[in-house]
Amino acid sequence: MTSHVRRTTGRSGWPLVAPAVVVLAVVTLWPLGRAVWTSLSTESLTTPDDTAFAGADNYVEVVTSVDWWVAVALTLVFVAAVVVVQLLLACGFAAALRRITIAAPYARVLVLLPFAVMATVVAFAWREGVTAGFGPAWFH
Repeated sequence: MTSHVRRTTGRSGWPLVAPAVVVLAVVTLWPLGRAVWTSLSTESLTTPDDTAFAGADNYVEVVTSVDWWVAVALTLVFVAAVVVVQLLLACGFAAALRRITIAAPYARVLVLLPFAVMATVVAFAWREGVTAGFGPAWFH
């Protein structure tokens, strides 16, 4: 008995994926382009209509600033320390969970429960904000 597998050639998934790709491109590229355009100009918060094209002057000022490089170095040190601590805690937590054999289903529930609670709390907070908090004040 032979089974015949029907293969379709020439079909692509792009017509199905294209709308999502377009939306992601717009949502990503518009703010990025706006940020680049804003970075090439000078703009005051007190007089927003008074803008002037600055070119690369803003970038030169940032790159030559000592404060900028100190902030970059401190950020990199902080990120590296946090990643290492999170990795070590996650490995220890995973090793502890791996040793649990009798109460494994309950341990899984206890591990996943904060994620469910977090989503529920966020939903309630948004509901409260929209119905009784900032929603009525903003949208009358």
